[in-house]
Amino acid sequence: FTFKDQVVYAGRDWLVADGYHRVIEHLARDVDVRVGHEVTEIDYDDANGVIIKTKDHGIFRGDRVVVTVPIGVLQANAIKFSPALPESHARSIRKIGMGSLNKIILTFDHSFWNEEAYALAYVSETRGEYPLFINLAVSPQTHLGLLRLCRVLSEDGREI
Repeated sequence: FTFKDQVVYAGRDWLVADGYHRVIEHLARDVDVRVGHEVTEIDYDDANGVIIKTKDHGIFRGDRVVVTVPIGVLQANAIKFSPALPESHARSIRKIGMGSLNKIILTFDHSFWNEEAYALAYVSETRGEYPLFINLAVSPQTHLGLLRLCRVLSEDGREI
């Protein structure tokens, strides 16, 4: 396929100033968020809400819980869910894979590429190596810039 064959979404690419943690801080401003608590078990039902058991910080109770752990934690069954997750969820967890994605932001005093291009891409002969450069020069909140996103599977690529 080519970029012109892809669905193009409305709007622009944006970067969050000072990092994505600013979004999390804003959304969680009135929510009790705990970090650094290794969860071992989550018991849940409609009548009693949620009971969260941790390795070193005791038990927490609540109406709801949002689980944000790496897929590898779920695949390793490091958290016991009671009742067990629905089989459709468990099957999806088993099937999903992980990859490596590096994001590098480069800024330049002037553009040396076609500023009208949405992206520059190269499809490597090596499966999975796909450098993609998104042109941020057209974004009003950035200086001239080119964002490089690439999935890196080779050791050479990890040295970037």
